[in-house]
Amino acid sequence: PSGQLPAYEWNFGDVNPPGAELRLAEARCSFAAAGGSLRFLPIDTFFRSLAESAGDRAVAAVLSGTGADGADGLRDVKAEGGIVLAQ
Repeated sequence: PSGQLPAYEWNFGDVNPPGAELRLAEARCSFAAAGGSLRFLPIDTFFRSLAESAGDRAVAAVLSGTGADGADGLRDVKAEGGIVLAQ
């Protein structure tokens, strides 16, 4: 279907390697080494890249989490006009 991310295949999944973050840029997902921050917040990193890449077309959902990871990224998605959902 049109608009489908080419990096994904149906019925296929992947897991972040240790110390890596998932990022989205130009409709492609990729893993990158985590930044040198004292706090490792991979969900925030992904949502920020989603907000930058998709803008008001972004949809982000947090169904569970660890601490505040994801909260700042959701704010970024919302600030770009995207839709956010949280459980």
